[in-house]
Amino acid sequence: MAGYHPDVITYTAMIHAYDVAENWEKASALFLEMEADDVQPDSIACSSLMRAFSKGGQAAKVLDLAEFMREKKIPFNNSSFFEMVSACSLLRDWREIIGLIKLIEPLISVVSIGLLNQLPHFLGNSGKIETMMKLFYKIVASGTEINFPTYWVLLNNLLAAGNWRKYIEVLQWMEEAGLQPSVQMYRSLSYFAQTRGEVEYAAVIQERLEFLKRNSRNQNPTKKLNDDSLLPASSLLDGTKV
Repeated sequence: MAGYHPDVITYTAMIHAYDVAENWEKASALFLEMEADDVQPDSIACSSLMRAFSKGGQAAKVLDLAEFMREKKIPFNNSSFFEMVSACSLLRDWREIIGLIKLIEPLISVVSIGLLNQLPHFLGNSGKIETMMKLFYKIVASGTEINFPTYWVLLNNLLAAGNWRKYIEVLQWMEEAGLQPSVQMYRSLSYFAQTRGEVEYAAVIQERLEFLKRNSRNQNPTKKLNDDSLLPASSLLDGTKV
């Protein structure tokens, strides 16, 4: 239509459409056109373009766009944070992720749990276990409800780092938070103990597991204990040296 000039809502809708179509080149071109028309992008437009870049395997462009948002003082939303963390993970950009964590920390209580799970996952995979635990403590201090996947991320990273003492401590935290660890969590620890030389510790774990299985069968004769069954963390700690 002659004389019609798209506004930010129209541009954002078109960028989103290219994002859905997984066409990051056209989404990017439209974003540049938006700037040329003196239409200030908003958080939604930027996060849509970030998502298009991510789908197109353009992780570096995601971070370039994040820098543009900083310069233009465009606020980050949950979606943009998520794409930025994903880009840092793909690029193994440790320096950028530290800056990103500082941006997210004041918003911990309002960002999605999916994003909060993504951060410790990246930190653990990068071998930054101490930083991962510090972030977890801040998440707890914020009053955010910690779910089962969050603990699973922590446990996997702790075991990969060989920190079985902290692993057991986290199992205790789960129980105290009302989330009972699964049998698989104990089996993972038992396997680790057997393959990493903690022979005495492995024997204690196995003893506790067998005891709990017998109790479960006695209480529920027709129910078979499986990987999703629940076990109290405190029973594992009795008699162990941590």
